[in-house]
Amino acid sequence: MACGMNERLNFLKWALCDLIVDLTINTEVLRDAVSRQDFSPEKPRDHALIRMVCSSLTVNLSKLWEALNHFGKEVNALDEPLRGKCIEVKKEIENRKIYKFRSKYAAHLIDNDTNLPLSLVEGEKRITAIFGSTIGELNSFCEWVCPSPGKVDPNSVTSVLCELRDYCRGEVGTGSRP
Repeated sequence: MACGMNERLNFLKWALCDLIVDLTINTEVLRDAVSRQDFSPEKPRDHALIRMVCSSLTVNLSKLWEALNHFGKEVNALDEPLRGKCIEVKKEIENRKIYKFRSKYAAHLIDNDTNLPLSLVEGEKRITAIFGSTIGELNSFCEWVCPSPGKVDPNSVTSVLCELRDYCRGEVGTGSRP
């Protein structure tokens, strides 16, 4: 069944609403944990929390990549600077190989191509390449996704998503959730 432009923009608007909340919560969970006096990435609980946040960020940024890819016609029709911001976010997700990581490592133990167990060491290397090897680097990644409360970055992922959501709202109104 073909969707008209309004249905497509309404779907995109609602998907963006979910992504904005999910990405914001991911970064807040990490910031809250790191601010605890007893936080230590060496503790199994804290290490698991970092993995959980990284996994969730991976899934949500992959959903965003899919949305920007699937709705490419609509994105390319946007006026500047929003069009360029959306393209830059998509490129950054590609450059960091987040979608590729999600597809191969984030939710898998077995390599689909070889039917052998995935290398956990290789998976860790890829996580480090995306999110960094220190809490400071992970915090910087989170700042790119969603700036800390009180900070504004018009090029952060969530800022771009809010701007795109608001554009969709302006085109199709509040509309019901598909």
